[in-house]
Amino acid sequence: MRPLALLLLCLALAACTLQGCESAHGKGRVNTPPAIPGSWQQSPRGVVVRVPTWLDLDQTGLKQQAFDEIDTTPPLNVTGIGAGCPQDWTVVIQDPGLFSCADSPTGLAAGLTNYATKTIHVAWRTSGPVALPALAHELAHVAPVANGGGPCANHGPGCKP
Repeated sequence: MRPLALLLLCLALAACTLQGCESAHGKGRVNTPPAIPGSWQQSPRGVVVRVPTWLDLDQTGLKQQAFDEIDTTPPLNVTGIGAGCPQDWTVVIQDPGLFSCADSPTGLAAGLTNYATKTIHVAWRTSGPVALPALAHELAHVAPVANGGGPCANHGPGCKP
């Protein structure tokens, strides 16, 4: 078999294997943002966080700001539950700006909630005082539906989980 044909066959098989993965809103598409260099660490509350190398090397307190937000940010428009990321979820801090996201109409997102892996991906700020601006929105997705959270939290009446 030719190398190109073998490569295409491997890619096709890999895509078929991954199709069953849940994505941000359970639509069954693969939806994992690109991995960036970094390390796994824990916030003071014990939430596992993927910290990019550039943030880990910062000496101005930005990593601590991110950890503080992960531990204390309340879910957007959700009531009756505590603030901060649940300890059984993982947070991956992405590079500043937007990242690739199959469920977004534009193909880009600032945040992503993956129920299959219990992982929240959030982009670092591009401006402003909040380090992880999409975090509150993504935390609403992991909050109970009875409290105003869930897959359609803050997405309006046309949302289909």
